[in-house]
Amino acid sequence: MDQDPYYDTEEAAEYLTNERGVRTARRTREKLRSIGGGPRFRHFGRFPRYRQDWLDEYAKTRISGTKRSTSEAGHDPETDWPGA
Repeated sequence: MDQDPYYDTEEAAEYLTNERGVRTARRTREKLRSIGGGPRFRHFGRFPRYRQDWLDEYAKTRISGTKRSTSEAGHDPETDWPGA
């Protein structure tokens, strides 16, 4: 069984904003849960719950690496991620 704590929707948003600098509006999170493209989650009853490693995985897809110009393309989340 998973040992990582699960975050509710608001706790997940707070974690992403405060710890990873990824802000998303409530309606955007709801839409991404419906159509895909957001962090992985599990339902506990009818409530979605997120693990921290799933939130970190999602944040990596939203943050680019360092750049010197807007014309530079791409990023490598494995090497550009803080602590990598």
